[in-house]
Amino acid sequence: DGFFRWVGKKNSRLFSIPVILAITLTALAFILPHVADMKFSALFLAYFITSAGFSLVFILTRSLSAAMVSHSLQSCFTYSVILLESYKLYPLSPIIYIISLSAPIIVYFTAKWISVKN
Repeated sequence: DGFFRWVGKKNSRLFSIPVILAITLTALAFILPHVADMKFSALFLAYFITSAGFSLVFILTRSLSAAMVSHSLQSCFTYSVILLESYKLYPLSPIIYIISLSAPIIVYFTAKWISVKN
């Protein structure tokens, strides 16, 4: 009940067929480079939900920067876990860790720079 009250009449278009269709098509396009086979699986579902989340961030904030930062924060978390787990098997350069952990900040300032240029 709280979510629907928060969305309110102003954002009632969020549940319209065109918006749901756009989120679905965007999610399928997002899945293509991430999942080798398009068979329905847990990985397919995880990427679909993740992409739908990024779409909702964009729709609710009207900011591509917010969606980009959301994506980089999610990727930062994922890569951090992978890097920390793989360090036991393969030592990596500290530069890899710096780039991975600073990605959200880099993306944020790049998006701000692009928006100022336009």
